[in-house]
Amino acid sequence: MSYTDVQSLGDDGNRFYPMAWTVTPQESEKAGHQTAIKITEAVFDSEVDPSYFSKRALKRFSR
Repeated sequence: MSYTDVQSLGDDGNRFYPMAWTVTPQESEKAGHQTAIKITEAVFDSEVDPSYFSKRALKRFSR
């Protein structure tokens, strides 16, 4: 996994976060393949409803 495009984020600008992630498989049969993740927005310290962490919700979100 490699990270690029590191930017300072957050209200104080003291959080440095890579905005582009690239995963390259090591298996020879997957040569030339990559998975790219681009972060376009980040929110820190926001409230999360505790119901997101119930067993039912975790099972539903893991599908």
